Amino acid sequence: MEVQSLLQNLIKSDPQNIKSLQLKTGQIIKGQVLELINEQLAVVSIRGIRLIAKNEVPLKKGQKAWFMVTARDHEITKLKLIHISNPTNPKDHSLPIDDLLKTLQLKNSSQNRNLIFSLIEKQIPVKKETILAIEQYLQKTKENMTDVIHAVDILNDLDLPITASHIRSLVEFFDGQDLPKRLSILRQQIKNEIKHFQDQRGIFEDTSTSLKEIVEQIDDVLRSYSFPNEKIEGKDLLLSIKKYLEYIGANSNSYPTLKQHLQSLLGMKDKLPDPLTSTLESLVFHLHGQQLTLQPDTNHFTHLFLQFPNFIRFSEEPIYVQIHSKKKGNQTIDMNDVRLVFLFQFPNLGDTIIHIHLLQRQMIVWLYNDHPSIHEIIKTIGSRFEEFIKREGYKTSGIQIRSLKELKGKESFLSSPTPYQGVDLRI
Repeated sequence: MEVQSLLQNLIKSDPQNIKSLQLKTGQIIKGQVLELINEQLAVVSIRGIRLIAKNEVPLKKGQKAWFMVTARDHEITKLKLIHISNPTNPKDHSLPIDDLLKTLQLKNSSQNRNLIFSLIEKQIPVKKETILAIEQYLQKTKENMTDVIHAVDILNDLDLPITASHIRSLVEFFDGQDLPKRLSILRQQIKNEIKHFQDQRGIFEDTSTSLKEIVEQIDDVLRSYSFPNEKIEGKDLLLSIKKYLEYIGANSNSYPTLKQHLQSLLGMKDKLPDPLTSTLESLVFHLHGQQLTLQPDTNHFTHLFLQFPNFIRFSEEPIYVQIHSKKKGNQTIDMNDVRLVFLFQFPNLGDTIIHIHLLQRQMIVWLYNDHPSIHEIIKTIGSRFEEFIKREGYKTSGIQIRSLKELKGKESFLSSPTPYQGVDLRI
């Protein structure tokens, strides 16, 4: 999940990101007091941005300190002083984690200390419920901590509840295995089980019938992604995307979704073998993860993640897409001001991120890739790309190539990004 986390760093580190300082209650931040307005109000600089803060204790001009956001009231942020940096030691950036654990009434363990460090680094509100949800999830799995924090980071960005179930859903969603691949594995397991039931001479006939119905629906889903070997037309791709959104339940509630069928089958898990039950559970969580990332924001922004089966013949990895946009009227996405980011994982070129910013009729394109030949490759297609963009009515200055290393190690704040230019998504 490391590469997918770069998508968030890409937008979070962008100084033009309008969500880059959207503080939340419980968030722990480092700032410097620039000016005292009165005994309670002060101008505080946080990541180069000035804001008016209401403090619970008196502060001094020039102080560098750690604060916890305790409330947001219109234009004023209420901060609680956590720790004042040592003025005699400019390199002192330490934060008393032990004191925080005591305040939160949490066990002082290495795991909890590491969790708090990670949450602060990702600008995720440090709350007891969040730590307990992560602990609950980790008790049931040996998942990589980086993957878990990435899932929590996305839940926080999307303003979704951070629960053990939601964490698992996003971990499954970003594990690198696309929906058709998962369905193919499940289909084979189900067919093996149907044969087993037939050998049992009709025992559990109701379960066998349910299994057959699931196989039929899986076949329907897989057929929608059986692209021909020749060039894929844009209209065929858009039709497949539309079908995909319908299958995962994003576009319609008028009929049972694939997830609902699988959940009903899980209700019979006492009659199913453990490997099949495990695959079913994993797939249900994967679908739920996709649905979570399509939840409409409650504020003025749209921030979506999508995973599509790869339609590029020489790559088998799924394509991850992010969309970040201000809402416009009743439209979820404003195509005059939207950021689109695609993540491709090519076997030869390696990880590739394409970041597109559509602003009015201007298209700004950044391509992140570390392959030694990437500049020569882009040079051969650059002129054709510019001609195509102009025919579509956009202006562009071409493709700017950057290294993926630029995205690693950057401090992050919020997130955003992604789909296919020209698609009007109404989710």
